[in-house]
Amino acid sequence: MAPQPMASGPDIPHSVASSGPRDPAQAHQKPYFLSLDLSSDKMGLIVVDESLDVIFGECVKFDTDLPEYGTQNGCHTDGEASTSPTHLHVKALDILLQKVSSQVELKRVKSIGGSAQQHNSVWWSKAASTLLSRLTPNKPLHEQLPPEQAWTLPNPPNFYDMSTDAQAQSLEWLIGGSEETARRSGVRAFCRFTGVQIMKVQQTRPNILEATDRISSASCFLSSLLLGSIAPLSESDAASMSLWNINEQRWDPVVLNLIVGKDSSLPGTSDEAAKLIRKLGEPYLDNSVPLGTIASYFVRRYGFCPECQIVGFVGHHQATFLSQQLRPRDVMICLGDCDSDSVLLPLPHYLPDSTRQILPSASWNGH
Repeated sequence: MAPQPMASGPDIPHSVASSGPRDPAQAHQKPYFLSLDLSSDKMGLIVVDESLDVIFGECVKFDTDLPEYGTQNGCHTDGEASTSPTHLHVKALDILLQKVSSQVELKRVKSIGGSAQQHNSVWWSKAASTLLSRLTPNKPLHEQLPPEQAWTLPNPPNFYDMSTDAQAQSLEWLIGGSEETARRSGVRAFCRFTGVQIMKVQQTRPNILEATDRISSASCFLSSLLLGSIAPLSESDAASMSLWNINEQRWDPVVLNLIVGKDSSLPGTSDEAAKLIRKLGEPYLDNSVPLGTIASYFVRRYGFCPECQIVGFVGHHQATFLSQQLRPRDVMICLGDCDSDSVLLPLPHYLPDSTRQILPSASWNGH
């Protein structure tokens, strides 16, 4: 288990060259590994070899490289509300893949993984699965995923959204206070958390929730694009939503009933809460198992190997934890570029507390 650091993605330079000359015969044999990182204001891509030598790196900065979306620091802000256009992230991926394909032999890429900004959500429409399954290689992704067709909330709330204070306070009160909320979900209710955001949509625009087929995290969204189908959430991302009961490894029925406006004292899960569970999907618990192979669209358009594996993407906080392989009694201080700094440390077992967030580790051994 690990508490969240408020970390953001690495600032990948606009152009990174290979680290040095390589023997052509030897280089031809080396597999490559590609990673994507979606931050609030940019998306980065890096390719490394088995020795972790950098082969290629590139970054798309949303405000300057995609000014047509009119974002500031990657966001649209209106008072306390902050949103990010999902279509912007799709177009950024198009740009990065076009650039890397012109300089790297992508058939050597054996697997793709990455991370994304915590608490950004993606609201897939009922047509989204069909759109993803019918991608044609002669067009970029952003031309085949029109925002009004692919998503019910084309501009979903992001990490900076503070417009749900009433819902966050109400949810905590209904559950029984901040400590009980943390006991159930690993953290008290905060404005930016997806569960609280769903509660607001349910109260103010219930037709949007009804029309939504799946709700993903931003990291799950990237996996979905690469798979050509909507990917499941990782358990660590599910636990970031304030809806997942870490002890019981299931969506918490009490919290879900309250999110959809039902009496939490009723036994079991209401029909409305069951519908929400279907929209969230069943999280996978083992990040060591790849989600599947890359969609044929990317094989035909960019030359990826058909056997290229897509591994589960995770949130920035979990990725930070994984990158350091902390041992018991190790502590990391994360200086975030958002609104807080954090202390990151491994825990031997589940110790919920309203002053911190506990997350299941995304590592295969659960530590």
